[in-house]
Amino acid sequence: FVDVIDELSSKSSEHMYGLPNKEELSVVLGAKGINRSNEIIIYSQDSITFASRACWILRYHGFENIKILDGGLNAWETEG
Repeated sequence: FVDVIDELSSKSSEHMYGLPNKEELSVVLGAKGINRSNEIIIYSQDSITFASRACWILRYHGFENIKILDGGLNAWETEG
């Protein structure tokens, strides 16, 4: 699990929720064992907003094997 607001937002940016730089992203993802060779499944609880942002951040930094869970986690759990 990676939190978009707390972990995928730059700590050095003057802007709220700034784009993390390569080093910041490497620290967060590396600590979780995530690298460019992984298939990454992204989901949000209710809204696609945070999932979309996470996907965009990862693609910006060169990750390619990314999927967004259609309907979010709640829909997936409801459907089984």
